[in-house]
Amino acid sequence: MMNEEEKKPSFKLPKIPNWFWDGTESVFWNILGNLIPIWFVAAISIYEYGFDMSKIYDAIHQPYTYLILSATYLTTTFYILNRKGGFYKHKYFAIIFIVLLMIIGYTIKDRKALEDSSATFNKEIFIVIVFLLSFFSYVFYEFKSHFDVEKTSSEAESKKQFTDLKDSFKNFKEDE
Repeated sequence: MMNEEEKKPSFKLPKIPNWFWDGTESVFWNILGNLIPIWFVAAISIYEYGFDMSKIYDAIHQPYTYLILSATYLTTTFYILNRKGGFYKHKYFAIIFIVLLMIIGYTIKDRKALEDSSATFNKEIFIVIVFLLSFFSYVFYEFKSHFDVEKTSSEAESKKQFTDLKDSFKNFKEDE
C-alpha cells in the first residue's frame, strides 16, 4: 500500500531569492506610482470608448509625459548608483546622465508640439528610445542593488559564522 506522501508528485518550485522579490516589489510600486498619468488617461479612454485600441493609443501617446518620466528614471538610476558613495565607480554613467539630462532639457522647450502631438516623428522616436533606455537602466540597477545588498549581507554572515566557528574551536582546544 502507498501512503499519502508517495502519492503526491515530487515537483517542487525552485526557491526564488529575496533580492528578486524585493526588486520586483520596488519596480512594481515605482511603475504603479510614476506612470499614474498614463494609467489614468488609459482608464478614462477605456471608460469613454471601450477597448478601442486606436483611442487607447491616442490617450497614452503623450511624448511630453514620457520625456519627463525619462528624466525621473535617469535621476532615480543615478541615485541608486551613487547612494553608497559609488560616484567615482560609476563616473561614465554620470557623464551619460548629465548629457542625457541636457538633451532632455533641450527637448522640453518644444513642449507645445509634444503636448499636441505635432512633434516630428524623429523627435518622438528619440523620446521613446530615451524613455526605454532610462526605464530599463532603472530596472536593471534596481535589481542589481537588491542583489548586491543580499550578496554583501550573506558574505558578512558567512564571515561572522566562520569567525564564530574559529573562536569556538579555539575555546574547545583551550578547554582540553
